[in-house]
Amino acid sequence: MDKSDPQNLAAIVLAGGKGTRMQATLPKVLHHIADQPMIFYTLETINKLGLSQVYVVVGHQSKEVRKRISSKFKCKFAYQPKPLGTGHAVECALEKIGDNTSTIIVLNGDDSAFYKISTLQKLLTSHFESNCPVSMMTLNINRNRRLGRIIRDEQGNFEKIVEAEKDPANGINSDEINCGLYVFNVKWLKENIDNIKLSDRGEYYLTDIFNLAKTNNICINLFNLKSKDEWVGVNTPDELSLANEKMKKKLTKGK
Repeated sequence: MDKSDPQNLAAIVLAGGKGTRMQATLPKVLHHIADQPMIFYTLETINKLGLSQVYVVVGHQSKEVRKRISSKFKCKFAYQPKPLGTGHAVECALEKIGDNTSTIIVLNGDDSAFYKISTLQKLLTSHFESNCPVSMMTLNINRNRRLGRIIRDEQGNFEKIVEAEKDPANGINSDEINCGLYVFNVKWLKENIDNIKLSDRGEYYLTDIFNLAKTNNICINLFNLKSKDEWVGVNTPDELSLANEKMKKKLTKGK
């Protein structure tokens, strides 16, 4: 069976965040963009890939999130009992994924509503053609935004990820960010995810696994997203409002 066969692929969608900056009690991924919860767009796109398994990691108000998602989608759930970061969230789902799955795509439920199915397919193709065990989607944006940066070496290869919140001056010469969309070889991820160290904030960041891979001379594939319209982060009411208007225009245009 070809390694790119959908039956060898699974997805993990991270949906356990509280979304404190949204200033609401509703779980973040259940906030509506246009006519439905934001995570519904993500799951609709993922389902078009025809994957063998889709796991949604839930945490904050997990029963409500499960209920809403299950009303429309057939997917499996993994529970993150404490908000210990994205690395821990992925690990909660990873332990449920069997050895028959060779590749996994990981994405956030709060910034993936606008991805095109063709973009995900191109990312997967890039991953397999690279023969790297890890891939990351990146995007070049305005340098003034306080987001973590991808630093490349002189050959254009991955060197490190720098978090803006830790040191705003770091990566100032890079306008390339991490989109929070990854593809991993499952065996490699299972063998290495425990090596992520607890951060100063008491969380395990999935991004650290890329710095670990670099330290161990592991091949890292970077897939640069060309369309700025596809990565839309929603962390505040203002960003939700902008995403809402953007989606309405997109849906109207598609009619």
